Amino acid sequence: MSDHRRHPAIALIDGTFYGNDPHPHFDWMRAHAPLYWDEAGQVWGVVTYADVLAVSKDPQTFCNGGGVRPDQPAMPYMVDLDDPLHKRRRGLVSRGFTPRRVLEREARVREICVELIERARERRRFDFVTDVAAWLPLIVIGDMLGIAPADHARLLAWSEAMILGAGATDPACVLRATAAFTDYIAYQRAVIADRHAHPRHDLVSILVHAV
Repeated sequence: MSDHRRHPAIALIDGTFYGNDPHPHFDWMRAHAPLYWDEAGQVWGVVTYADVLAVSKDPQTFCNGGGVRPDQPAMPYMVDLDDPLHKRRRGLVSRGFTPRRVLEREARVREICVELIERARERRRFDFVTDVAAWLPLIVIGDMLGIAPADHARLLAWSEAMILGAGATDPACVLRATAAFTDYIAYQRAVIADRHAHPRHDLVSILVHAV
């Protein structure tokens, strides 16, 4: 690939790249290098809808089982699995997303939206992304994962630290990400133990009691 099709700001495995605003760089990639080779990360970036769809539908050529990051080994997560293991894990998780269960979540999602907007309005001046948009998916996912409302801010801090630490070269950033991961795993293990003993109407309960 010629030098004019490289972009120094693109770092596809660096968490800080995504922690900032990567979309202008994605626009550049679509216009100049829709199949972009990231030399530093040793990965290809695929940015057009048609190409992403083609890759997603060709598991014989493109697999997840080897890991989704070149700088880390595969982990026992659904995103790092191929069929038939992926299908089995997906089948368990899908029990928490049946049409009935999704419909049951509507009232709670509306409640969260109203709370976030009203809280932001009280400030009179606020940033929609950091004060509303970032919190909505976090609280919805946190509810499903058994995160107590009082710990939502902790979940946000853990998430941001881990995102920024992914592929980072700054030792301090890596240490913060490692600490966040350790704290989150300890927290989630406590939630799992609680749901084993006291099942609730949430995704964690469904998973730990799956047959």
